[in-house]
Amino acid sequence: MRRGDAAGRRRGGPAGGPGERSWWLGRIVESAPLSCWPARFGGRGPEEIVALPVADEWRDELHAAWCRAAVRQRDAAWSRALLGSLATPPATGPGTSSLAERAQLLSMLCPEERALWVARFVAAHGLSEAFQLLGVCAVPWAEPLGGAVVDALDIAREAGSYPWSFSG
Repeated sequence: MRRGDAAGRRRGGPAGGPGERSWWLGRIVESAPLSCWPARFGGRGPEEIVALPVADEWRDELHAAWCRAAVRQRDAAWSRALLGSLATPPATGPGTSSLAERAQLLSMLCPEERALWVARFVAAHGLSEAFQLLGVCAVPWAEPLGGAVVDALDIAREAGSYPWSFSG
């Protein structure tokens, strides 16, 4: 396929221009088995690999490609690494740019670990950011998650918000 040709774009290929190299990097990385990366990075595990510095222009595409690979290959260790710390989940994880991506990664974890991670996310960020994440948790919710949701509703009520607005 020639750079950026119309037929290539219709087949899902790159559109040409500055993002083409990034697009190809993403397709190559997401297609490689995740098991190949530790050997390429001196025996490091997924968490250590994800934490390595990456040039800014490549970081987002590289981590997004690893996210897609982790979901496609149903790899809990890589999903956990890309989600980030359970103790203090950041607004976006090291490999995610959206809550939808985080929800996909969470679905790779066992139900108990998923509920714990989401409970800590709710405690750190409240309910308004958590609805997509709550949707991947098994019901009835495990105690840590149910408690975190009730606590978040109490905080909203005490702050003068309308807790019923969170019913979505």
